[in-house]
Amino acid sequence: KYPNTYTDISIQPAANIKKLIDEIGSERILFGTDYPFVTQAFSILSVLRATDIEQERVNIFSNNVKKLLLL
Repeated sequence: KYPNTYTDISIQPAANIKKLIDEIGSERILFGTDYPFVTQAFSILSVLRATDIEQERVNIFSNNVKKLLLL
């Protein structure tokens, strides 16, 4: 409904990220860590566990922020 709205996955477990992907798609989710409260590894593993498709991972880790920054 709101195409210019994005969310980030800081400190979200894999189950929540999977739900976000199912609800809004991987094209509107940004990678975030909330460092220094948790390590980057927690967020990276959460995304890897939540995704089965490589394109979802590429969107979350890279493509979506590039779109926002017009890179």
